[in-house]
Amino acid sequence: MTAASPLEHAIIQASTYRLRPVMLATATTILGMLPLLGDAFFMSMAVTTMAGFAFATVLTLIAMSVLYRLMFRVAENTHQFEPALSSGNDASTYLEEAT
Repeated sequence: MTAASPLEHAIIQASTYRLRPVMLATATTILGMLPLLGDAFFMSMAVTTMAGFAFATVLTLIAMSVLYRLMFRVAENTHQFEPALSSGNDASTYLEEAT
């Protein structure tokens, strides 16, 4: 197994930091909608909201990390971010520079 690059380490670290707030927001919203499932009038709204939050959680935690890595892979090929990657910075410094 090869060592992770500073960019990949920064993406993993950022995903770890985002995990708790995103999961807490999703869990509280979904749990808050559960009582509405018993009412015929609000059931479709509750199901739609719960499914939307679950899908948004997947997009936020997984798809955004993948898209971010793909974006920097394209940038690496065009040598747009070469100084930041080759300067020997650790992941936290690179994460701060990237934002």
